[in-house]
Amino acid sequence: MESKFTFVKSSEQHLSDLNSNENTSHSPKKTQKFKKPHLSFVDPASLPFKPILSDEETRGLELVDVWVADIDARASSQFLSFCKSQISSSENLLHLKRFRQISNEVSGRLESAANIDKNTNEEKQPIRLTGIIGLKSVISAEELKEKITSFYSEDLIAPYLLPLPKYSPLNRTQFDSWRHVWPMGFKEDADRILKISAEDALIISAHLERLRSKDTALMLDHMDIQCASTAFIVNPQKNLLIDEADYVCHLTRHPLDHSVIKCIAKVAEKERQRKNSEGGSQAGEKRKNEEGFHLESYLCSGLDVYLATEPCAMCAMALLHSRIGRVFYLRHNTLCGALGSRYKLHTHSSLNHKFKVFCSV
Repeated sequence: MESKFTFVKSSEQHLSDLNSNENTSHSPKKTQKFKKPHLSFVDPASLPFKPILSDEETRGLELVDVWVADIDARASSQFLSFCKSQISSSENLLHLKRFRQISNEVSGRLESAANIDKNTNEEKQPIRLTGIIGLKSVISAEELKEKITSFYSEDLIAPYLLPLPKYSPLNRTQFDSWRHVWPMGFKEDADRILKISAEDALIISAHLERLRSKDTALMLDHMDIQCASTAFIVNPQKNLLIDEADYVCHLTRHPLDHSVIKCIAKVAEKERQRKNSEGGSQAGEKRKNEEGFHLESYLCSGLDVYLATEPCAMCAMALLHSRIGRVFYLRHNTLCGALGSRYKLHTHSSLNHKFKVFCSV
C-alpha cells in the first residue's frame, strides 16, 4: 500500500548515509557492524493535521529603526570599541549580526568600481561594512553625533537609520523570510521541530476518522453544543484507548458535564480503583504497566486526547492540570475556544507544563 505521507530524513540519518557513501568509495571493505535503525519522519506539510503555534511563532516580519554606519573593514575594531563604550547595550538586537558586507551593486556610498584597474589589478577596492550602532529609541541623532565627535575627534562615520528585524526568528520559516533584510544568527529549538513518524501519523489519522464519524452523529442531534461533543483519551505508546465521554451539559445543565471533564474524571476513577486494589504489591505494579493508562507522576502524563471541537477555557485548563501530552481536535471553536481561536493557553510562557495542540485540516 502506497503511503500518503511525504517523508523527510532525520539529520542523523542523513549523516549516516554520507558516511556510508564515503566508506564505500574510499575505504577497504570492513566487517559490517549492527547499526541502530533510524526513524523517518513525515513531512509536516503532508499531514492531515497542523500544529497550533503561538502568535510569536506565526508573526510576520516587523521592523524597527536602528542607527547604522558604513565603515572600512579595517576600522571595525575601533567601531566596536565606540559602540561598547559610548552606546547603551542593545540587548534587543542580539539576534542580528553586528556587520554586513556592502556589495558594489547595493551601496551608493562606495567609490565607483570603475576606479579599479581590472587588467593589472594594482588597486583593490577596500572591503566596506555596514555596522549596527544601536536603536533609535535608545539614542537621538544629536546625542549620537556628540558621542561620535568626542570618541573619534572628528566625524569619521556618518550614521543613518535603517529598518531592521525587530524580533529574533523562532523557527526556520521566519528565519528564511527575514534574513534577506540583515544577516541573523539562528539556532532552531529542537522542541519546536515537529517530528511525527509514519506509524504515529497513521494512528493519529485513524483516531481522527473515528472521532469524525462519532461526532457527525452527535452533532445531528445537538446542534447547540458549544464545546467538544465527544472526547477520548489514548495511550500513544500502545495505541490503547483509555476512556471516552460525550458532552451532556445541554441535557443535565450541570456545568461540569463537558466531554473533556467527564473523560478526565473517568481516567481518575480508574486510577483510584487501581491504587485501592494494588495495595502497594508488585502485582499491582504489573497491572499498572499492562493497562497502560497510568504514568508516573500526573494523571494524563504522556497521553493524547482527541476532541471533536476545540475545548473551552475550563476544559483546556483541566487538560493542562492533568498534564496531557498532545491535543487533537477536528474544528475550531470561534465562540470560546481556548487552544487556538480565542486564546492559546498552551503557548503561555508562564505555565509550568507545555503540550502540543493540533487541528485537523
